[in-house]
Amino acid sequence: MPKSYIEQFTIERRERMWARVMTEQLAQLIVVERQGEIVGFLSYELPNHTSEDKTALVTCCYVTPLHYGQGAGSALLDELETRLLSTSVMQISLKALDTNQQGLNFYKKCGFVRTGEEESEVIESMTLTDLTLVKYIARS
Repeated sequence: MPKSYIEQFTIERRERMWARVMTEQLAQLIVVERQGEIVGFLSYELPNHTSEDKTALVTCCYVTPLHYGQGAGSALLDELETRLLSTSVMQISLKALDTNQQGLNFYKKCGFVRTGEEESEVIESMTLTDLTLVKYIARS
């Protein structure tokens, strides 16, 4: 990803964005803590209750690199599935960059599969391609 693109997302800008998301309830939020410190979070949107769509959309999933491989990401997705069991949602959808092999491997391990749907955009002469992945929620 172009460095100048990443640098646009300053701490202040992100703080404003997340404050708005939480204040206006634009998404649901799950956090995972270790020893009182937030080490990861996941935001998601539920389908409109009047919609026929039964898909929850993960809009952001982040774990601090120091906590990779320690179960934080799995804990976030497990909690999401637990919350969704009490809804009519049938599947979870998310997007991941095609170059994010570590993330793609993680999602595959968690039961997500690629749909074949891709979205590309060009940023500063670099093409970024998002892959769509889904996981069907197992119900007893």
